[in-house]
Order: sequence, then C-alpha cells, then structure tokens
Amino acid sequence: MTAPTLTEYIAQPPVTGESSFELKPFLDDEIFFSKPETADWQGYVMATGEDILNWGMGASRVGGQTMLVFRTDRADPRLGEDFAGIPMHEALRACFSYPGVEGVVLVNKTRHWKSFLIENFTGILAD
Repeated sequence: MTAPTLTEYIAQPPVTGESSFELKPFLDDEIFFSKPETADWQGYVMATGEDILNWGMGASRVGGQTMLVFRTDRADPRLGEDFAGIPMHEALRACFSYPGVEGVVLVNKTRHWKSFLIENFTGILAD
C-alpha cells in the first residue's frame, strides 16, 4: 500500500488525537496561495517564508483561530491566475514570525480541509 499524497491525506476524515505530526512526510511538498494584494508579480512564483511576511499574506478566522490558508493542489481554480507555491516547511516556519497566526489550514481542490496549530510545528520541524 502506498502512502497517501498530501491532497489525499487532507481528504481523509479527522482522526482523534490527530496533530501536526501527520504533516511530517509532506514537509517538502509545495503548497499554494493566491497572490496577496501587496505582491507585485503575475502568473506563478516560488515563494519563501520571508516573502509571506513581506507581502502580508492575509490570515483567515477558522474555528475561532487566526490561520494562514494554503491549497494543496496548484490546479485548484480558487488560486486564480496569479499564485505562489512554497515548501510546506517554509510556510510552517513563517508562522512563528507572523503576528497573531495560530496555525495553518490546508485545503484540497475538492474542498476538504484540515487545520494544524503552530504549537506542534517545532516538533515536526526539529529534524
């Protein structure tokens, strides 16, 4: 049996006790976000954690928490024509420097999503 892709993992129902540690196999996977209003590019760009902070990527309130929202599939039509990709490990690290952010939400193109809190990121990024 092969391991699920990030998109497939996000589509799986939540499991009791699930935490950010389930993201460890996907840390090098690219995740995506729509172009922030303060960014100046067209089309697709590869971003860094520093870019997210400089552009002021918009955070969203999800379940009463302030989260950065990323898509798991570059073909997700909600990204639009102007979007960026970033390795997941860089996106998670950027959360530590992003004022008020409590974690990330990962959404696949079939609109399944899971949220992950920043409190667990140190453990999975340590290796």
